[in-house]
Amino acid sequence: MGCGASSAKPAEAKEAAKEEVQEVKAPLVSIDESKFTSIFKKGGAQSGAWISDKLYVYVLGDNDVEEHPVEVLDINTMTATQVATFTGKDWPSTAATADGSMYALAAGPVLKIFKSSDHSEVCSVTTPSPHYVSQLAFSPDGKKIACEGDRCKSWVYSVPEGAELLALEGEKTTDYGMKPLWWDNDTLFSFHKWFLYAHTVSTKALITKFEVPKGEFVASGVHITKSKKIYVSNDNGVLHELTYDGMQFVIKESYERFSDSIGPSNMQVFSDEQTVLYEKSGGGHFHVKVVGQWEKQLGKC
Repeated sequence: MGCGASSAKPAEAKEAAKEEVQEVKAPLVSIDESKFTSIFKKGGAQSGAWISDKLYVYVLGDNDVEEHPVEVLDINTMTATQVATFTGKDWPSTAATADGSMYALAAGPVLKIFKSSDHSEVCSVTTPSPHYVSQLAFSPDGKKIACEGDRCKSWVYSVPEGAELLALEGEKTTDYGMKPLWWDNDTLFSFHKWFLYAHTVSTKALITKFEVPKGEFVASGVHITKSKKIYVSNDNGVLHELTYDGMQFVIKESYERFSDSIGPSNMQVFSDEQTVLYEKSGGGHFHVKVVGQWEKQLGKC
C-alpha cells in the first residue's frame, strides 16, 4: 500500500480521532488566587505557559525594559525561581509545547525556544516583524511554532531548524494582528480583526475565511483547550466559545460581559484547561475563575 494510504475503516478512523483528543484533567492542587495573581501585580508578568501540571514558566517586565527575568512557579509550594533573563525591548510573550518539553519566548522581533528540563536554547529566529512578535503558538506535536507580528502578519517556523514554513498577511486595510492557534499539526487558525482564517501549512492553502456576523467584535485574546474548545475574548468585554467542523467556524456560546471596553485579556489558562487567570480591566487587576461558572450572555455580543 502506497504512502499516505490507510486501511482503517470509517468507524475505526472515528474512534482513533476521538482518542487523539486528550481528556481534560482535574486540578492537581488547590489554587490560591491571591498568591498566584500577586506575581502578575508585583512583577509585571506579561505572559506565561505550563511546562508541567505543577510548573508554570512566565516572563516579567513591561515594554520599556530590555532585560526580562524568566521565572518558574511551583504551584505546590507557590515558590518562584528565576531561571534565565531574556533580552528584547517590547512586550514579552510565552508559549509551551503540549507535552511541556519546550517553551518559547519573544520580545521585539526575536523568538527563542528553550528546553524545559535545563532551560538551554534550542533555536533562535529573528522574524521579519519590524517592531515586535506577540502571540506564540506551538503545533500539537511541537515541530512547528507560529508567531504573530505587527502590520497584519504572522509566520510559521519549523522546530528545531527555525526554517520559515509559511508567511501570512491579513486584510491590508487594517493594522490588526494575526493571532495564531493550531487546530491540528497542519491546520493553523489566524484571528485578524473580525476575520478568522484557517490555513493548511504544508500546502499554504486557505481552507476558509470566516467573518464575525456584522463585524460585531474584534478578537482580543484567543485560546484552544485540549478538548478543542476555542475561546475568543473581544473588544466588547465578552468571551465567546467557537466550534470548527473542518470547514466553518460557528459561535457556540457567548459569556458574561467583563468590562465596558475589553474582554478577559492576558488569559493564563491553568493546567485543568478550565480555570483561567485573566485581567479584567487593565492595570494589573487579575482574577481567577472557572469557565463553566461564567454566565452565558443571551443578548448581542
